Amino acid sequence: MNLFFTFLPGLVPATISTTERRFSYTSTTSGDISLAFNLGAVLAILPFSYLAGRQGASKLRYIAAGLFIMGIGSALYCLPHFLSKPPKNGNAQTGGGICTTGALEDEIETAEGKTPYHLFLIAGHFLHGAGT
Repeated sequence: MNLFFTFLPGLVPATISTTERRFSYTSTTSGDISLAFNLGAVLAILPFSYLAGRQGASKLRYIAAGLFIMGIGSALYCLPHFLSKPPKNGNAQTGGGICTTGALEDEIETAEGKTPYHLFLIAGHFLHGAGT
């Protein structure tokens, strides 16, 4: 089971380039999203390992709590994809199916080039790290 959680951080780096294109993020913003996993893991490992290591502590309850926290993190991480406008795919001449260069023109952007959804992604990935 420990082997499964070792590869979990590899899921977000596999989707980070898609998230960068979908929300027009810079590599700094995507780095912040990736950093949130490690930060969550570091902040949660000390109290969880101490509490689960006590005499008579139910380790299954701590595993269940970690999985519940990861579930909340997964819901937060995918929420921006449901809240944002879908990208415009294709054009009238090709019949759709091809992503054009102007596909992200309608997205809301702040002055730094970040959409407001990056906080959901960071919080979700933080909870992924805390749950592991």
